[in-house]
Amino acid sequence: MSVLIMSKIFVLGYNKTGTVSLSQSLQILGYSVLHIGSNNFMEILMKFSNNLELGMGILDGIDKYDCYLDYPIYEPTVFSHIVDEYPDAKYISLTKNLDDYVDSALRAKVRDIKNGNKNTWNWLGVGDEEVFRNYPEYQKEWMKGRTKFKHDSNIRFLNKKNIDYLDMNICDDGDGWEKLCKFLNKPIPDMEFPHENKSKIEKL
Repeated sequence: MSVLIMSKIFVLGYNKTGTVSLSQSLQILGYSVLHIGSNNFMEILMKFSNNLELGMGILDGIDKYDCYLDYPIYEPTVFSHIVDEYPDAKYISLTKNLDDYVDSALRAKVRDIKNGNKNTWNWLGVGDEEVFRNYPEYQKEWMKGRTKFKHDSNIRFLNKKNIDYLDMNICDDGDGWEKLCKFLNKPIPDMEFPHENKSKIEKL
């Protein structure tokens, strides 16, 4: 009896763009999912870093999963290796309104500061706590440019390789089972598409 081997699935989606919903939906469809932001984060980051440094397969040591999403999948230096090694994989571009994404990401960092995480502003890659607190518009514009540049770079790389991908916008357009299942050639489950992890509004 032959064994059905699923193609790998890689998701180009920052956190706060519907990654939890997509992760849950892929599991419902029968895929094993590594949602990196919620699974041994630092250990997995070290595996990616070591694999790149040693010239090993990009997924060596974590290749047992069908689907991969969240950081560092969308980092262009990592993503280019993924595409080169897995040209026949399924790729999903997960986006939301850019201003809304930046607002939700910054709200998460505000919560971190309130909870005593004094390194949270370093995640933004610029400035310090004073800059973060006193110049929120600067942070927003910087994050918007950084986010768009990285995502557009990855999409251009897919287009250069003539690799098809699925555009999904769960948060704004309500994309769900119909679009996802058609792309993956899967029957639509008899249940509602999961919509999870809506951020509560926090202010600077």
